[in-house]
This record gives sequence, structure tokens and C-alpha cells, in this order.
Amino acid sequence: MAEREKHPALIELEKQGKIAYSISRLNAFNQCEYGYYRTYVLGNRGENNCYGIAGTRIHDNLEDLHNGKITEEDMRNDFENMLIEFELNKIQFPTAKIGDNWTKDIKHFVDNFKKIDKKMLTEVFVLYEIVPDIWIQGYIDAVIPDDNGKDLILLDWKTSSEFTGKRLTEAGRQLLLYKDA
Repeated sequence: MAEREKHPALIELEKQGKIAYSISRLNAFNQCEYGYYRTYVLGNRGENNCYGIAGTRIHDNLEDLHNGKITEEDMRNDFENMLIEFELNKIQFPTAKIGDNWTKDIKHFVDNFKKIDKKMLTEVFVLYEIVPDIWIQGYIDAVIPDDNGKDLILLDWKTSSEFTGKRLTEAGRQLLLYKDA
């Protein structure tokens, strides 16, 4: 996936010396202030890893599937191709067991996932001022009007195992911020 172009509204905020916080930026600060400093102040983003590469690719496939660009079979085939590419390029998970479990889980997902048969918008940019001079920004993976036409269903694709406890709370923050937008 090519890197996403910065939204013009974000460029305008930066010109004003303001920061728009993404959920990733907020989570980075919450997890490790020094890591936040290295990433967002010094600009040391580090190398992309297996999770970032795979997550982006699966994410793109889900978007393309729901926008009619690919089929479920294409998504399954691309997953298999990605695993071959990982092997050829020696992209590894932290341990073989973690890699095997992740592969089994995601294979189950791509083998069983059915396209959601509803009109939706994908990759919807949101930007809002939560309090004076504090901005929140992000991209909602999918927005679907519910059956009554008054409410919206927000979807955020995750390529991780089941979320429970603290991880569920952390993952839920993103949807809460998007729902607020």
C-alpha cells in the first residue's frame, strides 16, 4: 500500500502550529512516553514489521472487497500470496508459534468472511476539535447507515486475536472517538 497522502485539513492545522491526535498517537503516549517521544517528536518511526505489513494488506483487501474491486476468492488468494512473500523475504513473527497461531486465525477469517451486503462508505476521514485547540483525527474503515436511517454503524477492521479485558478497552477507544466525530 502506498502511504496515504496527508488530508488538506491536517496540513492547514499544521500551518497553524496545531496537532491533530490520532488514536495511534494517543495509544503510543499511553503505552510508553519515551516511545512516543522517539516516534512523534524525533520522527524515528522504525521498521515496519510483519503485523504492520499484513494488517495493511488485509485492510486494503477488505476495503477493495466492499468497494467491488475484488472478490472474496481474490482476498483468500492474496492472503496465500502474502504468506509466500513473507517466507521468500524472510519476514518473521516474534516466534514460530505466534506466527502459526496468527496464520491459522487469519486463514480462518479469510476462508469464512462474507462481504457485508450493505451500502457503505470506506476510509472516512474525521477531524474534530474535542476541546479548544485539541484535535482528534482518523479514518473510519467503514460507515454503514443502520436500517432506520437515523444512526450509523462504524466498523474498524482488526487483524488480531479476540479482544478481552484491557485490550478490549484500548481497542474500544478508537470507536468511541470515531462515534464522537
